[in-house]
Amino acid sequence: MRPYHRGNGGVATSKLWLTISFVASFYVVGRLWSASTEINYLQDELETVTKLAREQKERITLAEEQSGTITEPLFYSVRPHPPKNIPSLKGKTLNLDDTVEDFGSYGDEDSNSAQFTAVIAEIDLIEAGTVTGWTCSFSSDVPGPINVVIYVDRVQVADVTAVQDIDLPAAARFICNREGNNTPGAAPKGFVAKFPALPQGTHLLRAFVQLPSGKKVEAHHSPAAFIESAIEPDGTEQLRRKDAIILRRNAELVSILEEFKTKIPWRKAEAAAIAEENRLHALGKNDDENESNRLLALILVHSEPKDHRFRALARKTWVPSNPTAAKELREKLNIAIKFITSMPAGPSLQEPLRQEQAEFQDLILIEEDNVDDCDAKKVLAALSLSISNDENLDSDFYVVTRDTIVVDLDAISKMLDDKKSQGNLYMGCMKSGDVVSNILSQWDEPDAKRFGVRNEGGSAYPVHATKEFYVVSRYLGRYLARGRSVLHSYKFEDTTMGAWLVGLEVNYVDDGKFCCSSKDPCMQGGPRCVAYYDSTCNGMCEPETEMKKIYNECVRVKS
Repeated sequence: MRPYHRGNGGVATSKLWLTISFVASFYVVGRLWSASTEINYLQDELETVTKLAREQKERITLAEEQSGTITEPLFYSVRPHPPKNIPSLKGKTLNLDDTVEDFGSYGDEDSNSAQFTAVIAEIDLIEAGTVTGWTCSFSSDVPGPINVVIYVDRVQVADVTAVQDIDLPAAARFICNREGNNTPGAAPKGFVAKFPALPQGTHLLRAFVQLPSGKKVEAHHSPAAFIESAIEPDGTEQLRRKDAIILRRNAELVSILEEFKTKIPWRKAEAAAIAEENRLHALGKNDDENESNRLLALILVHSEPKDHRFRALARKTWVPSNPTAAKELREKLNIAIKFITSMPAGPSLQEPLRQEQAEFQDLILIEEDNVDDCDAKKVLAALSLSISNDENLDSDFYVVTRDTIVVDLDAISKMLDDKKSQGNLYMGCMKSGDVVSNILSQWDEPDAKRFGVRNEGGSAYPVHATKEFYVVSRYLGRYLARGRSVLHSYKFEDTTMGAWLVGLEVNYVDDGKFCCSSKDPCMQGGPRCVAYYDSTCNGMCEPETEMKKIYNECVRVKS
């Protein structure tokens, strides 16, 4: 047999096998390199995630220490191609001493016309190196544009002006235009601010409205934690984040609406007090300087708009019958008397009151809503108007009574003059009683639960003066006037006044001379009564006959 011989075909086959072996080896090496790279990548990702979690915990802990508890990051700032070398943030450092809580005041502290301004702002979204949000003001005079200052990790990164030509969420329009607010700053304005590239990880963003005074008001949803990343979160995370943002926005909306009911009225009352003090100082009328021009007493007389005849009866007895007589009373006893009544709706009902005021000049017409349902609110409105009135009705005492009651002006003048130095006084015929919670009773108190529950199951009103006649001293009257927007009214005037004063440093004066019965004969030669009325009728039961009789027999004869 001939021996085997490869020939040219054998050489070709060997080359083919060498080629296949080389390719296979290269493929295996490539796979190994790829797997190694993937492992390294996964290790890097694990380290990054661990670092993010650690940073997040550290930053949130810092935020909790500085401004209260915040939730986990809701926002992702995704920028796919971040620069390799990211410099540290440079800018002004956040100074929390320059911030004010919740609201700010546009206005000059030295101006007697300064008024409180509610400034509302909210962070809406943080993404791709940009923060968006909105702001609006509830002021009748907003001085120019509203600026928003942005901080990241306590370093200022942007200062932008809010403008109107930006798409805004429905919540912004709802809040800023709430209750028909049509002030110049009411229209919501959006802001867009870009911030520089940041290291991958969790960061804390805060937004503030810059006030002209230099103070800042922090926006809602601020502080806001967010994650700076080069990778989009997966679908599950995006869905979770979207749901969380919706829940957070709803909570913020509820919070803002709650502030309208609570904090804004308090701030307005506080600003009104400051403005009033500034006004007095501007006029050179601080408490000491103005004492010589101050009334001893301003008597506020409850009267319904339609009760012209009762006001006429009062003017024929103890109330001055014309402006000249009123001036003489002021010169003699340093007392002024004003009927307080709400302005009715409709020109036909308003015109008689305007004519009456033009003739007698002794009405305080309260042109406010929601005062008819509670006489106590009417008193607060009258106190506020009298304190700011150009007639100089500032007084040492404020007396509240009714138009079917007879008052001995000489007696009240002597009594109050003796008590001017006795501090905060609340005077009248004091009483208390059970709080009634029964819709079938005329004494039903809708807010009975506010007065608590006693062991035996009932509750009692704080001590209070009868509503027919009571007196509060100067500073109590001013306190009530300034706080009227936040003082809660109950169903009855007397119990409401007692509730308003129960928590203050007040000296209660319980004196029967403030509630002498119109049915008893006058005690000639005895202690002089201050006020006469029938408690069963909240005044005189038959004022047309009784008022003149009581005045002639019990008051005029002693004058």
